[in-house]
Amino acid sequence: MHGADWKHDIHAKGPILRAAKISPGESGISFNGTANFDEVTYYAVRTAALRERRVSPRRRTRLRSGKIVDPRSAYLIDCQIYDWSGTGARLRLFDNISVPGRIQLFEDISERMINAMIVWRRRREIGIYFIPYAGNVNLTKAQLACLRSGFNPAKAWFMA
Repeated sequence: MHGADWKHDIHAKGPILRAAKISPGESGISFNGTANFDEVTYYAVRTAALRERRVSPRRRTRLRSGKIVDPRSAYLIDCQIYDWSGTGARLRLFDNISVPGRIQLFEDISERMINAMIVWRRRREIGIYFIPYAGNVNLTKAQLACLRSGFNPAKAWFMA
C-alpha cells in the first residue's frame, strides 16, 4: 500500500485518515476479489478515543457555579462549572481576566474549596486539574460568609 495523508481533524494534531492505493503483489494482504488494483481505500490511523486524554470520564453539570480564588486566598472571579470529572473540570469565567497557574475553586453547592492547576485555556474557558493530596482548605466562618454572599470583588481579600 502506498499511503498518503488525506484528511485532518481540526481539533487534533496529525491525520485521522490515511489513503492507500491497492497495488499488486502486496505481501500479506488478501482482498478476496472484492477490490480492484489501483483503487484507493481509506483507513483510520487515529480514533476519537486516542485523542481523549482524560483519566476519568467527564460529566456535564447543570447550573453549577463557583468562585476562583488565588493561592493567597484573594477572590478573582465567579465562574460556571461546565463539566466535571474525577480529576478535573472545565470552567467558564464570567469575564476574560488573567488567572494564575494554581488556583482554588470554591464550589457554591458543596461549599468546599478545591486546590487546582490550570492545564489549558481557550478565551473565557479553562480546564483545571484537581491537585491530589494538596489537603483540604479549611475556611473560617468569615471566609465562608463572604463566599456565600456573592463576595464583592472590589474588596479583593477575604482572609480573616
